[in-house]
Amino acid sequence: MHSSDWQYLGYVLVGMGGALSISGSIAIFYLQKNPWTSHQYSSYPIPLLLIGVCIIVLGIVAFLRFKQKRKVETKEGEKLPPPPLPPPPPPPT
Repeated sequence: MHSSDWQYLGYVLVGMGGALSISGSIAIFYLQKNPWTSHQYSSYPIPLLLIGVCIIVLGIVAFLRFKQKRKVETKEGEKLPPPPLPPPPPPPT
């Protein structure tokens, strides 16, 4: 995979993990506020929170892999070459 693929994967994993963690946190908060009602899904918030945190960690690992691949692609920290010049305009007719 190219380094930009690892960066994209890191963004996706951190976003997914964040969404799962936030939804698990909201569910835990809601269940603490309303303890008198029995909920069918009351066992889901903690696994949601844990899975979200694990996915965030995988996203951070993907970002670290991105930095490592970028360093290798740039020959151990050298600057990236400038982008190529655009092609010349077509000749007038």
